[in-house]
Amino acid sequence: MNKLKVTQNDSSAELPRRTSSTGRRLIVWLLFLIVLLVLAAMGYLAYLAYISPEEKLHQFNEAFNPKPHPVGIIDYKADAELFRIKKEEAYLKSKVDMLATDSIYLAINLKDSLLSIEIQGVALQTVKIAKFRKSGIFDGMEGIALINQFSSPFKIDSMFATIEKDPFILKMAPKDTIEAQNDVSIPDTARLEPVLFSAYLNKGILLQISQSEIDESNSAKKYLMKKRYERTLSFLKTAMELKTPEYQPFISVEIPAKDARAIYRALPKKAFIAIRLE
Repeated sequence: MNKLKVTQNDSSAELPRRTSSTGRRLIVWLLFLIVLLVLAAMGYLAYLAYISPEEKLHQFNEAFNPKPHPVGIIDYKADAELFRIKKEEAYLKSKVDMLATDSIYLAINLKDSLLSIEIQGVALQTVKIAKFRKSGIFDGMEGIALINQFSSPFKIDSMFATIEKDPFILKMAPKDTIEAQNDVSIPDTARLEPVLFSAYLNKGILLQISQSEIDESNSAKKYLMKKRYERTLSFLKTAMELKTPEYQPFISVEIPAKDARAIYRALPKKAFIAIRLE
């Protein structure tokens, strides 16, 4: 009897140990599956981030290559001097096309680091570009497609900015001459705000113009973070639908704040823009 009791007690003690061991194995397997799913999701997102610019590059080459594709077409990029001349011709042609308009337009010359606001060929204001960046997609485009894309003016579809485009000050009319003499002008606080505006152009390019000075208030940084957050949400939403997210080619330039502010407010909402790549 005593031997039987010992055996029964051993079996009872072994059962919780087996259950505990099985539970640990399940937790380990569950954690392994979670890590595997996370890695798979990260790999999928990385793959989409890689092929998105490639698809946009293919779209640009298809959209701006001549149709039908000429036989024996010249590869502009094979000859650096010829490619430079063709880019200059494309820029000048784009500016000539804008002469027909009666409104203000923008000319951006990345080669000479100059940005000017013009009307009918007359420069109203010219500023030096402190720094610029552009998408690598332009370096990957076929020479003739790139020339065709930039040989006609871009047109602004929409604009967003950190400052008001048409600011105004509301002032009450003075009751008498004494009140008029004591009238104190309210300072334009918009002049203290950091300047950054984004223009979405009609041929699939985002143009960003921002101040070259350091933003002490971090307002511009918050604006950019907001836009980046919106793009990230859009990217994830498209990825969840098992579609390739749309890549946004961009050109970004920095100029002095006072010039950026004046140019933004002077530009028509649907202004034309000529761009000369470096």
